[in-house]
Amino acid sequence: MEEAWAALNEAQTGKPAEAIEKVWFDTIARLFPNKSNTDLKPHEWGKLKAEFEDQIPMWEVTTKYTKNTK
Repeated sequence: MEEAWAALNEAQTGKPAEAIEKVWFDTIARLFPNKSNTDLKPHEWGKLKAEFEDQIPMWEVTTKYTKNTK
């Protein structure tokens, strides 16, 4: 969790704390519907960190693109 939070803060440098927290919880809700941040597993924290670092694996982007164009 700490690494994901640090990645978000780095990506949102200079923004107010309230805006950063909103991005945090909005992103968790989008990536992991019906889960609270206290429910996330280590691999999910890694996915969240990658989201904030814009390091989404290309296969995931391709999968999303393919699903949305059918």
